[in-house]
Amino acid sequence: MFWNKLFDKIYVLSLKDCNDRREHIRKEFAKVGLQDYEFFDASHFSSDEVKEFKKSERVIQSSSCFRCLKKRCGCENNFLTDFQIANWHSFVRIWQDIVDKKYKFVLICEDDIVFMPHFKRTILGALSKQQTKANNIKWNLPLLIGLGGAYHPQKHLLQTAPHLRRQNVMCNPCFCMNNQMAELFLKIYHVHHTSDHFMHIEVPQRIPIVQHFMMYPWPVYELSFVPSVSKFDSLVRPKGAIRRKEYKEFLFLSPSYSMNMMLLNVLKMTGIPMKEDNTPKGLGYRNNYGYITNYIWKNEEIKNRSRIDKKYLFTGGKEFDLLSLKTDLMIYNKLKENSEKINNNINNIIENPIDFYNNIFKSLGINNEFNYDNESELEELYLKFVKYIHENIDNVEIININNLPQDFYKKIMSINNINYLSVNKITPEKIKKVFDDYNYQISKLKINTENIDENENIDENKNVVEEVNEKEIIIEVVN
Repeated sequence: MFWNKLFDKIYVLSLKDCNDRREHIRKEFAKVGLQDYEFFDASHFSSDEVKEFKKSERVIQSSSCFRCLKKRCGCENNFLTDFQIANWHSFVRIWQDIVDKKYKFVLICEDDIVFMPHFKRTILGALSKQQTKANNIKWNLPLLIGLGGAYHPQKHLLQTAPHLRRQNVMCNPCFCMNNQMAELFLKIYHVHHTSDHFMHIEVPQRIPIVQHFMMYPWPVYELSFVPSVSKFDSLVRPKGAIRRKEYKEFLFLSPSYSMNMMLLNVLKMTGIPMKEDNTPKGLGYRNNYGYITNYIWKNEEIKNRSRIDKKYLFTGGKEFDLLSLKTDLMIYNKLKENSEKINNNINNIIENPIDFYNNIFKSLGINNEFNYDNESELEELYLKFVKYIHENIDNVEIININNLPQDFYKKIMSINNINYLSVNKITPEKIKKVFDDYNYQISKLKINTENIDENENIDENKNVVEEVNEKEIIIEVVN
């Protein structure tokens, strides 16, 4: 047959364990007399090689949609999935193989293609000397010719003589190219869109010397996209895979309930309408723009549906944070002792910090055997919490609330896209005051519950106001 006279190498890109696909392509190639080819093992999305590839500078993962470049959009697939990145990695390896082995002109097929009855007439006609001359093809310049893609009657059944069209069409299922094209791809590739868009749309449009054609009528179609001819599930866009993420401006993480409430008040000042999440009491708040703490106990599937731009861990250092937690516990216990006199449900006022942590770890599936009233175990819970954040939340910026960066107030004020500030007349000074007031209360450990219910006038509660510690507190600065 003509195959090996036209191409000095024929690749079949296929996952090693896809036996049904490989059996299909063996039978299909046998029908068209194609015998000399190589199964090129595709990269698996969970392989160590792909994980390392994702970390490379060539892979660009933005907080915006890679298709429309908007942070919030309606695109069905707005981030590059692991399957798409693995597909990229497979093609990079093929390009490298072509260059290393100095192949001049190669055919690359996916393992789910079917040849049309007119395949031979189209391929020989499109690659004839007459067509290459008519299209002024220069074999010493990058050249890529598509053979087909998703089934399209007007393109596959077109009643016309075989010919080439200078046309940019995504045709990953089957295309041929020369060594110069593979070498160019290797030099300039960057993973910021899908591989087919890069090879067949972006590069031909941006680089004038690239010669990109399609054969007509299309001699090949695939069996993984158009429902009417589909035989296999797509391995680049598998069923049930998450292909879209909701953009969130922020994730605020804090180690105590009272710090959570302080951050909530700051966000409310800027006009961001936060609401309590549907989780155990006290664990966090959320809205369309982001989360306060609660993100960490969502299951992995829910986490994978969010793309968070900025992640902040608020802390005053270990000593300060522990004082905050102990203060929460003291307030809780004082209120508990006087709950009948105050005539209020204390669970609507403050969370027992040990409950706070135990609920978090319980929701994460981490078993704890901590005594709910044991203050000495707060430190162990706190350290466990901070360790979990550092090990499981990527790219967290540590914000020391005792020494906030000068530009942080502006970040808080502009953290959402809707400008409420002119209405609320919020200034950096007002936001700073919220942080300063909280720092002062914790550093001095003044426990004041007199104003929990202004309608109650209970003299017996005067002893709730308690000066716990008058000594100067040395705040640990987090580097």
